[in-house]
Order: sequence, then structure tokens, then C-alpha cells
Amino acid sequence: MRNGGLAALLVMSLGAPALIAMPAMAAETLRFFPPDGFTGVHVSESDTVRLSEYVRDGEALDGWTNAITVAELRGTGWTASEYVSQLQADLAASCSQAFEMSPDTFEAGGRTSTISIHACPNMDISGRPEIDLVRVIEGADDKLFVIQRSWVISPPNEELLEWSDWIRALQVCDDDGCA
Repeated sequence: MRNGGLAALLVMSLGAPALIAMPAMAAETLRFFPPDGFTGVHVSESDTVRLSEYVRDGEALDGWTNAITVAELRGTGWTASEYVSQLQADLAASCSQAFEMSPDTFEAGGRTSTISIHACPNMDISGRPEIDLVRVIEGADDKLFVIQRSWVISPPNEELLEWSDWIRALQVCDDDGCA
């Protein structure tokens, strides 16, 4: 999917088609199961990032209309809020008509998280529109878990609300359990 926002940050900060166990220093993992109708199409890992990308069944990485990106970022030094601010700055630099909704910052299981919406009606890099629902979860040891649900066209409100509930319910688990 390599959309402008997340891809730019992944390059700067530098899956499996079932449960993604994102290994951490302890046993910290993002509890993520791809939703029905999505297929894993790309996995890559470096010292600083593990990236898994999923598209709607029947779509391809280079022509998706519905996608999910899951990333574990290590060593960025950023909080969840700082990541969202940098994401928006990068999006604004690559999209003259970028739009964002201020992130909702909350605690879940003792971890700070954000949920935000970012959009561009015509991404300068790809030449196509994109709207992204992004959740960032702070992990241990200077780690961030980033989950991004992307559409090429703005989804109906009820679909956006359904996906907001889905993304908000994702958990990071460690030796003490999931929260």
C-alpha cells in the first residue's frame, strides 16, 4: 500500500496472514487477526520496523482500494502523539490538500494510545485519494505499534464507526496478559 503518510514515516524511522506476534524485548505482542475479507500481501522487517500489509480479497498491493497496515516501530523516541504529529506533517508535505482530525488520546491497559483520521483528496505521490484511520499504541522499550485502516474513497459514516470500534479494540499483550 505504501501510502504517503505511513510509508514516509516508516522510511524515516528506520506479517503474517494470521496472528501477528510482534516480538519485543519481553514477550510484548500486538494481538491482531486480519479481518475476514483481507489477505496479507507484504511483510518486511529491519532493525527498526516490522511491516505487514493486507488488502481486501481480490485486490493487489499496487492497486488496492481497502487496506490495512500494521507496523511495529522500534527506537523512534516518539510518543504516540508525536508520531501522529509527524505523520500529519509528512502528509501535508506530500498533499497540498491534506486533512486531519485531531487525535483522540486515551489510556488502554496502561498504555497511551491515539486514534486519528488523516485524508488527502489527491496524494501527490500516488495521484489518488486516500483516507486513513490510524491507531498508535505505545509499547515498552521505546516502541510504537501502528495500525492503519485505509480507503481510496471516504467510507460511509457507519462503516467508519465500525472500523473505529475494531481498531480501538486491538490490544498489546505482554507477560502480564492483554490490556
